[in-house]
Amino acid sequence: MLTLLLAKLVNFVPEGGIWMNTQRPEWNDANNALVGKGLSVVTLGYLRRFVVFFEQILTEGSPASFQVTQEIAHFFAATDGILKDQAANLKLPSATNNAGS
Repeated sequence: MLTLLLAKLVNFVPEGGIWMNTQRPEWNDANNALVGKGLSVVTLGYLRRFVVFFEQILTEGSPASFQVTQEIAHFFAATDGILKDQAANLKLPSATNNAGS
């Protein structure tokens, strides 16, 4: 399951969606004005649901730890590091920006 999650996360484009290697976003993305950009907001939504589900499995599972291959552990650590390093570059909405609306 971790491998599936990482395969999608490496295609994450901040403030955009998930990069679709086929350049054909899902049908619902046409409603989100992302046609031609190769990004999928729908896939990002599904990824979020998967992360919540995966987190629930990890917290409710009986083993306190589990084993993964060295390659997956390295892949996870590298992906985590990149996302943390770039978090400051994201434009997050603030309450003051919406006050005048």
